[in-house]
Amino acid sequence: MKLLTISIPLLILTSIYSYAANPVPRLELIWETDAIFSYPESVVFDPARSVLYVSNIGETPKNNPANGDGFVSILGLDGTLIVKNYIRSLNDPKGMDIAGDTLWVNDRDAIVEWDLAEDQMLKRHTLTDIVFLNDIGVGPKGDVFSND
Repeated sequence: MKLLTISIPLLILTSIYSYAANPVPRLELIWETDAIFSYPESVVFDPARSVLYVSNIGETPKNNPANGDGFVSILGLDGTLIVKNYIRSLNDPKGMDIAGDTLWVNDRDAIVEWDLAEDQMLKRHTLTDIVFLNDIGVGPKGDVFSND
C-alpha cells in the first residue's frame, strides 16, 4: 500500500512538470505572401528541396471547372515566390503529397504524377465516375491513397 501511495504523487508531479515545461502550442505568423495565387487550396513541404508547393484551383467557374487554368506554384521557406506556374494546365488541383522525387497531385478527375527531379509529368491517371478528388497521400510502401 505504501508503494501505491508514493507512486501517485510522483505521477502527478510529473504531469505538472511536463505541462509547465511544454505549454500549449500557439500559432505565430512568421510570413505571408502577397495576393499572388488563384484560389490556393493545398500546400506540401518538400524536405529534399526545402521548398513548398502550392496548388491553385484557378479562376474557372464552377460550372466548367475543366478548362486547364489550375497550376502548382513553388515557394521558398521564407515565402518568396520561386515559380508561379511550375505545373500548368491543371483542371482543379487540390491535395498533394511527395514520395521520393514524385509529387502526386489530385486534379479534379485525375491523379497527376510529376517527376520533381526532371520537372516533367510522368503520367496523368484519369479516373472515371469521380465526384470530387480532394486529399491524397502516399503510404510507406508507395501505395497512393485518394479520397472522392
